[in-house]
Amino acid sequence: MPSLGGRPEHCLSCGYPLEGLPAPGACPECGLEFYGGLTMLQIAGVAKRGPGPAWRKPVWVVLFIGTFLWIQSAALLWMMGVFWISLLLFVSLVAGLTAMGVTARQGSVGSEYFAITCAGFGRIPVGGKARITEFVRWGEGTPAVRIERVGKYWAKIRLVRKVPDAKPEVLLDAGFRCPAEDLQVVEQLIVRLISGEGLEDRDSIPGYEKSVLMASDVRYHQGA
Repeated sequence: MPSLGGRPEHCLSCGYPLEGLPAPGACPECGLEFYGGLTMLQIAGVAKRGPGPAWRKPVWVVLFIGTFLWIQSAALLWMMGVFWISLLLFVSLVAGLTAMGVTARQGSVGSEYFAITCAGFGRIPVGGKARITEFVRWGEGTPAVRIERVGKYWAKIRLVRKVPDAKPEVLLDAGFRCPAEDLQVVEQLIVRLISGEGLEDRDSIPGYEKSVLMASDVRYHQGA
């Protein structure tokens, strides 16, 4: 479920430890700004898997054609007494298919935390050793936010950056759990972060005080 967060323990861009540094401030390693209070929206979800490297498609075509030709010619090669050629082709095909399968699993995307801030958003693996896998700055052009309901508790978020005279860039395309009635609240929070407005005036968002975000809002639990 979406939640609010304050200054992270480690820099969202490079992983440098921020504990003990005064806020507001900037990471000594990479210069990414950080602030005090609730300045981050955290969403746990699963990003849509990309198409992968361009070379994988032609390799799959070659392997399938090779498999078809081997099936058609294996018996003939055996009868001609050159079974070793058939065996060599078989081993090569098995090795190629195995390698493609292994590299596909390595490139798969698991659950992540998307930490959305005024500067951009970080992607943090859930349960992984790495503190962060990537930080995407908003950069030039204001990203458009689109959240769609795909079930009672599931939704899809899509962040697309449009720059003049350039192809729209998909920054994030992921699914996440969230009650349907809170989706508008989450979308408005993201819009405010992208615009640089921040979360200080979050109470003015219709439905906020009845949303799941309240569980992580220290203003109401600690009098902040």
